[in-house]
Amino acid sequence: MRFSFIDKIILSANNKYDRIQDFYDRIGEIGYKNHSPYYWLQYAIAALSYKDYKSAERFFAESKRIASQRSEFYTYQIDNAYAKFLLQSRQNSDLWNDHFDAFAEAGALSMKQTFIRETGLYPYRVATEFFKFIEVRGGSFTRKQKSEASDVCKSWLSRLDSLPAPLKKSRLVRDARSSVADSLDYLTAG
Repeated sequence: MRFSFIDKIILSANNKYDRIQDFYDRIGEIGYKNHSPYYWLQYAIAALSYKDYKSAERFFAESKRIASQRSEFYTYQIDNAYAKFLLQSRQNSDLWNDHFDAFAEAGALSMKQTFIRETGLYPYRVATEFFKFIEVRGGSFTRKQKSEASDVCKSWLSRLDSLPAPLKKSRLVRDARSSVADSLDYLTAG
């Protein structure tokens, strides 16, 4: 059910997203939609990939709802993908005007994930999105919001600087640090 796999096997060029939606709808009908947070997560990732942000929002909500009913369920995959959704959806569309809140939540969700070994490097991938977001939406932040967003960036820089040396050498981690540092520079300029 992983979107990355489904995206590769559906070869249609004209209506690929329609076919992907049809696949997930059919899979959902055999029971996955009622009990699998992963089903909804993969559907949300598909919607996000095709910039269907409103559908992605609904699918993330359903994934989180089902996950919340299972006390043993670790939500780090949902949280990381949702953080990415918050940044991309607000950056690339005018459907929402909660730009600062989305940035703060994405920063907090992905930061929390850096302390969970199972998440691997994914939270740093989220941090690489910070500067693109700040360039597009940071101008709408109030002075107070810019200060608070700067604090988010400073926390991230502190976390990135505290990583073990081998991890700091990762290109992804270096890119994340650059994105966070550029965001801080933008937010504190003038």
